[in-house]
Amino acid sequence: MAKTKRIDKAIGLRLKKARMEQKLTYDELAEKSGVSTRYIKEIENRGNIPSLEIFTKLIREYFCRSFFLSEYACRKSGL
Repeated sequence: MAKTKRIDKAIGLRLKKARMEQKLTYDELAEKSGVSTRYIKEIENRGNIPSLEIFTKLIREYFCRSFFLSEYACRKSGL
């Protein structure tokens, strides 16, 4: 169970990093994605796992193709 919590938190931290790299505020991301500011904060800070639908909306707004790929793989493939 503790390992799952770490993974959940890690996903939230990666999403937060991607948002910050895009210089998006919570409110800007909420407006663009249609996901509430409160829920974005819960995902990023508490490790709540979003549904696939919500996750997809957020990833589209982050322009985060490298979320599943390492930075090295993205650079090598030109993504």
